Amino acid sequence: MKRFVLTLPLLALSSMALALDLPAPPRGYSWQECPDVKGALLVPDGWHFRRLEAEGKVAYFITPEPFEPSRPFDVGLTFNVVQEVPQKVGKDPSGFARQLIGTITSSYPKARTWETDLGSFRGYGVIYQTSKEAAEVQLYKMVVTNDETGTAFLVSFEAPVAEWERRWATIEPVVKQLAIDDEI
Repeated sequence: MKRFVLTLPLLALSSMALALDLPAPPRGYSWQECPDVKGALLVPDGWHFRRLEAEGKVAYFITPEPFEPSRPFDVGLTFNVVQEVPQKVGKDPSGFARQLIGTITSSYPKARTWETDLGSFRGYGVIYQTSKEAAEVQLYKMVVTNDETGTAFLVSFEAPVAEWERRWATIEPVVKQLAIDDEI
């Protein structure tokens, strides 16, 4: 088992995967382990981390305010791992990711998309704006796939458009440095 810390440049054509144990976190962040998926996420100091399990699925949340499932958040990151993608959706993880991103771009023609090769992983992403409860919201969605293991790692971050630049500056290191296992 190798744990990878993926360095993911935003909207870049290439990236690199470094085979490392968890490096020291950047200043202002700490690592939060996600043992269910043998991975870890950076959490900004002062932000909240929450793991939720429902119907056999696990989701991780990073939010500036305490998160309660009964109360949706305005600013936050969600991290989900879908294993056995081919058995669940009838496509390899990369096909699943392309379909998901394609569905979003067909509904949001101004969306910006990218794909990148990450060694044993591939990354697919999209940034777009939408309305949510009468507010303009910007969303960043990324799917990191491992076709060999049949796994897709889904990362989603959202914030009101008016707060996007400030909030993205805080969360960008989190999405650029995912510690995920290449055997999951």
